Amino acid sequence: MEIHAQQNFKIKVDFEKSAADDFSLRFLYGPLLESALSLYETLYALNQLNKPLFSFGFLMTFSKVDVYGLDKTFAKLEQYALIRVYESEDGSYLFALNKPYYPTAFLKEKVFMDELKWVLSEEKYQELMVSLPYQDVSLNGYQEVTRVASHRFHLEKDGEPKLEKKLIPANLELFMNRVKPLIFPVQWRTKRILEALSILQSSFQFNYKELDKLVNQATHRHNDEDKIIAQLYYSASLLEAPKKVYENPYEAAPIIFYRSLQRRQPTSIEKDTLVQFVKEMKTSNEVMNTIIEWVIGQIQDLNLKYLLKVGSSVMNRHLDKREDVLAYLNQPKETPTLRRKGKVVLEAKHLNHSKEEEDITFDVETLKKQLERGKF
Repeated sequence: MEIHAQQNFKIKVDFEKSAADDFSLRFLYGPLLESALSLYETLYALNQLNKPLFSFGFLMTFSKVDVYGLDKTFAKLEQYALIRVYESEDGSYLFALNKPYYPTAFLKEKVFMDELKWVLSEEKYQELMVSLPYQDVSLNGYQEVTRVASHRFHLEKDGEPKLEKKLIPANLELFMNRVKPLIFPVQWRTKRILEALSILQSSFQFNYKELDKLVNQATHRHNDEDKIIAQLYYSASLLEAPKKVYENPYEAAPIIFYRSLQRRQPTSIEKDTLVQFVKEMKTSNEVMNTIIEWVIGQIQDLNLKYLLKVGSSVMNRHLDKREDVLAYLNQPKETPTLRRKGKVVLEAKHLNHSKEEEDITFDVETLKKQLERGKF
């Protein structure tokens, strides 16, 4: 983020701080934020002023953070999900503050608590824990009577155009909404990395713990997008395929389906093959798993070229149901019939050439004279 003293920005705050918020900021976030706490509180206070725009120079004056440390300080607030940063086309910024966690909610965040233990000494940490005034309210003796719909539904209008498939599968989208910046830094949530993560999740269907491990390992080992992506693929190939049971096994991720089909863990090469297949196909698990099962039944091997050949043939026909795919793949092949060519009889026709005999009449006297002169 490029920052200049004369550059202007806007602030957006949709909440009012409570005593519990101040407690969380001072005693729980404070040791982790250091100078970023002053920046957060200054931004919150600036929002109370009757002013639409502020300059970074004005902000630095009251937050006591200089221009060299301002970008890192903002990054710290982003890391602990206390601020969202927006940039307009003209390069100006808008900072939207997030409400801090309630103390009891903060205590349930394992990543935050591990950081707090590391920053504070054991003695101070224990002293803080026994002094916390905020406790969970027990639900014992209560029964929930919230009036909500028992089933979610979606009405689809006739002729409504289908939306393009989202970049992030639903289960990965839930992961992205909950993963903390400490585990998956915001600056590495790029389109290419999310695409790679989406392909891996579609192939394996990892749980939250496994996804945390994948992204944390890759983004903290490397500081380059290509290396992070390579590390994601490599680390995924080392993890065992999850053993899950599905009511419809064809809805499972291809690697889980393959494990169930073969009744063993797939090898690293087989995992790579399946990941590449998922990457190229970009269709439903049901269709991909049907193709995988059919190909193995035909050639008893997981051959990527053959998988993609069959897959592209299926996709070209826009088949999206298992029964339709099987009906197409199992249809009798038309064997080309060779037309029997008629026998060609070559008849040799003997042509009778008759030579006409020429009648030659010799003049005896003339012949004698020629013989005498030696001209014959």
